[in-house]
Amino acid sequence: MRQGANFAGHYALIGWGCGTGCQVYVVGDVITGQMFDFLLSGEEFINLRIQAWPDSRLILASWAAETNTSGAGSRGYNCLSQRLQWNGIKAVPLGKPTVVRTVKFDDIDKCDGN
Repeated sequence: MRQGANFAGHYALIGWGCGTGCQVYVVGDVITGQMFDFLLSGEEFINLRIQAWPDSRLILASWAAETNTSGAGSRGYNCLSQRLQWNGIKAVPLGKPTVVRTVKFDDIDKCDGN
């Protein structure tokens, strides 16, 4: 927050790692100091990447999600992307996540940057 706003005029999108492939984000209002949870965070959003711009409320998110969580059969990842819009208190999805590609379990790095 000390570095100032980095998206939507007067907000700071702040992220940190929470383990291998895990990323947590929060949003801070640099004027009031109020903090907000970010919709996409944590272990279920593997390798989460966020793009945001100082003069825009649009947020582009990309991440990987396991295709087979039952443990039976082959496992892989769907590389997902989603557009969201900041409304001043939360990020509102602009549609459902889109599967950009599906990769094998050992190829998760191919999801980076979708």
